[in-house]
Amino acid sequence: MIRLFWVLLWFCASPIAATQVTGIFTSFNDLTFQSSGYDQIPSSPSWYATLGWTINGANVAAGDTFTLTLDCVLKFTDSASTFNLAVGSTTYATCTYSNGELIVPYSTINCVVSSSITTSTSASGTVSFPFTFNPGGGGSSVDLTDSTCFSAGTNTASFHDGSNTLTHTFTVISENTSSNAKSYQLVRSMPSMKRTQIYHLGATCNGGIVSGSFGMTVSGFDCNNMHVGITNNLNDFLMVKPTYSSFSMTGTCSTSGYVVTFSNIPAGYRMFMDTLVPFPSNGYLGVTLTNTVWKFGVQW
Repeated sequence: MIRLFWVLLWFCASPIAATQVTGIFTSFNDLTFQSSGYDQIPSSPSWYATLGWTINGANVAAGDTFTLTLDCVLKFTDSASTFNLAVGSTTYATCTYSNGELIVPYSTINCVVSSSITTSTSASGTVSFPFTFNPGGGGSSVDLTDSTCFSAGTNTASFHDGSNTLTHTFTVISENTSSNAKSYQLVRSMPSMKRTQIYHLGATCNGGIVSGSFGMTVSGFDCNNMHVGITNNLNDFLMVKPTYSSFSMTGTCSTSGYVVTFSNIPAGYRMFMDTLVPFPSNGYLGVTLTNTVWKFGVQW
């Protein structure tokens, strides 16, 4: 009898398992670019999305979870790591940012329904949050996947709540202009990875490159997460697209950097290199870029 009592007590005290629910985010109301000093391109901070949400206590319970997946979003730029879905002083769910960075080609918002939910709850509202898109930025699988997400002009942002897809159009300008024919650089922080990404794109020569040297010198250069190649296939934001080529070069990679020498780059091709380095302890990242090429007697 005593043994039966303990079995029944354990059964009665066991919590009800949380459920993954969908359909909480119901509309994509607005998408705006709010920045001073940055071009209106996908990688610039920050883009602000405004979404509508609805929580019905007949369909969800405290502890239930739901997730919003944001295609082609690199990271969130909010100073906070969480936000609430609330009406007045009542919080109905708490949501946590999860950056995709160079881990996956999307970011997510993961939410948990709060204990304030009852079966009679019917709450709705809107929420806004800042982020940056990923238009590419190197030779990693994530960057190459996201390099095809956007182009100059009108684009569509797609967020997913379960099987529900929410979309909104937005407009960006091109970085792929004649003024960027010599070289281009992008430096981005990856907070979750505790790394900084450096992308270095070399000059283009319509008649080809006879010889030269190319690379970067920076403390903490990661040879295991380094990509180098040549390409004639860039997107509108000067990022490498999936089809790039290796080329004949000499050089030694180390934690202090990688500078290669080369010869005979075909006409229309550009060299690129990217790597990850640790966050600088003093907030200053010192990088020396090398981009010296000879094209039929002319040195750049």
